[in-house]
Amino acid sequence: MSAAPPAVAWWSPRRAARGLTGLTRALSRRRTGARAADSDLAIHRFLELSTAHLPQQSCDSLGSHDAVIAYRTNYGWLMHVPEDGDDLAEEHDRRPAELLPIITLARMHGCSYVLFDREARQISALPVFEWSSTSAGRATR
Repeated sequence: MSAAPPAVAWWSPRRAARGLTGLTRALSRRRTGARAADSDLAIHRFLELSTAHLPQQSCDSLGSHDAVIAYRTNYGWLMHVPEDGDDLAEEHDRRPAELLPIITLARMHGCSYVLFDREARQISALPVFEWSSTSAGRATR
């Protein structure tokens, strides 16, 4: 009888299938075909937040704002966190106001991306927005 693999709290087959499939496809398009040396790897951190930290209308249109780089996933969005503080102030009028505290929090923790996931935990540091139940089938919380 084989022993079961050790449980890893942050990993599950379902999460891996839904969160990494689109990301893997996007990254595979950027590969050059040659294997990069370890010193050439760019490794980034991401902050995982509930989609409830965005109003439904902002979440539904997250990728349509000029100043926001975001990709829809099956259960939310993967959003790039701008690096330059001046950029954040200049672009403030071109992105939803609710993103400012989220971007600030991500930067404070050294994150390059925010993964908005409908099944992620809500945190007390950010506001939580109620969503209507009519958004079935979309990236809802």
